[in-house]
Amino acid sequence: NPQRHPDRAYATGAEPWAAYLERAGRVLAQLLAEHDGQRILIAGHGETILAANSLLLELPADLSARAGFTVDHAALTWWQQQVNRYGHLTWMLTRHNDTRHLTSRAMR
Repeated sequence: NPQRHPDRAYATGAEPWAAYLERAGRVLAQLLAEHDGQRILIAGHGETILAANSLLLELPADLSARAGFTVDHAALTWWQQQVNRYGHLTWMLTRHNDTRHLTSRAMR
């Protein structure tokens, strides 16, 4: 399991989980900086959501050995930047792993 041993490659030639989080986090941080104050839609795999969560919550790569996030296929995750009650600009996880749009009622 890549998350269990974040510095170890899962297979020959594979990128270790910690390296992926660093690389993906760098790209996501760049996107956020380039589009500051704008809405951004990112379509990606579940690992992209995990990388965004790690970046915005400032989680270390080795935390994934103890705790994690469920990410279903076609799920939506929504982050919003808001000023918190102390006047600090912060990221708020508004929705995570939301699959309501996939129900038969939503398809009508």
